[in-house]
Amino acid sequence: MKKVESSLDYLRKLFIMPDSPDKFMEFGHAVLEMIHEFFQEKKGLHKRITLPELAQIFNQISTPEDPHLIRDVLQEIKDKVTVHSVKVGSPRYIGHMTSAIPYFMILLEIIIAALNQNQVKIETAKASSFVERELISWMHRIIFNRDDKFYRKNIQNPRIALGNVTSGGTISNLTALMVARERAFPADKNFPGIRKAGVEGALNYYGYSRMVVLVSRRGHYSIRKSANLLGLGEKNVIYVPVDMYNRINIEALKKTIRNIKRNDLEKGKKTKIMSIIGIAGTTETGNIDNLVELGDIARQENAYFHVDAAWGGSALIVNEYRSLFQGIEKADSVAVDAHKLLYCPMSMGIVVFRNEKDLDHLKTISQYVNRPDSVDTGRFTIEGSRPFACLKPWASLKIIGRDGYRLLFGQAREATFTFKRILEESGN
Repeated sequence: MKKVESSLDYLRKLFIMPDSPDKFMEFGHAVLEMIHEFFQEKKGLHKRITLPELAQIFNQISTPEDPHLIRDVLQEIKDKVTVHSVKVGSPRYIGHMTSAIPYFMILLEIIIAALNQNQVKIETAKASSFVERELISWMHRIIFNRDDKFYRKNIQNPRIALGNVTSGGTISNLTALMVARERAFPADKNFPGIRKAGVEGALNYYGYSRMVVLVSRRGHYSIRKSANLLGLGEKNVIYVPVDMYNRINIEALKKTIRNIKRNDLEKGKKTKIMSIIGIAGTTETGNIDNLVELGDIARQENAYFHVDAAWGGSALIVNEYRSLFQGIEKADSVAVDAHKLLYCPMSMGIVVFRNEKDLDHLKTISQYVNRPDSVDTGRFTIEGSRPFACLKPWASLKIIGRDGYRLLFGQAREATFTFKRILEESGN
């Protein structure tokens, strides 16, 4: 690989533009040609190479010292990376939720990289901040379906946030459970709130010995990680048995709650059920919990009701599937992943909150980045710097549309039932 003499002039050309537009187009064409070749190769899911052999390709132990030509590095990417990447869009690839994407997503990724907006504040995300708010409003309406007046008032209201765009379901679930924790142990005139006092201080002030989260055994492992990060401890995620359809067993949930209360009574303790979580599309089997009953139980127990719909929630954009999610409108928050049923590239999640004031619990300001009376979306997010990822589902909902997604989901269902029939007929 040819080395290049390092100079400020060389670096200036890298950061501004090539010597000529033709050279930029040449590199762009080379990249698109590389992608095209990757898609055209139909043999297998990836090249036959062992993991130890692949590790030997990437075994340079020193950071590169001298610059190299762009074309040479692009060729290296082609020879070492793309050729050994997994063809997740292959019809033969059925093991995971990562799917083929519409080709226009590649173009959107170029725009996102070129604009390089940082969604943390308006100074680095002027138009894109409003795109994000509009997308969140769309998803909020699809799930909670409030009236026109509500959305006209709040779609671009800088004083509130209907939700967050996140890096994926893990951060979406963490965000929701952080709000649940804040609501369970709010501030009053004698207590600064759990955010400032910490878990031990909050439990002591409110007279609890512990706080727990209830979810089915099919709950995503990000729930356990969130409990760890929020100070609950993984042992305080209580997994409830499922029924024959892999949905949370409602009677088992009621029994679990009774056992918690009986155990508290016997030991003279008190447990706060911080949240009950429903699953709308389990990772392994795609099943949807009885959200109506879960919502009712959560209200009876004064528990925050979160629905992890990262896998299945996008189906709500097609009205004929809404009955499958009956009761989701009772949720306090819902997590949805755009890189699943919306067919967006990895990775992007959305979490929306029924109460437009709930994200005030996470509001964080700093004079050098997010000021109190600004329109900065970063005031309401766990993550700081965030890319303009919301452009992908925003544009996709326009290009494909709800009717297009109806056709896509219908085709996916048909393929699923065909595959099921083939398996049944094969005896496997």
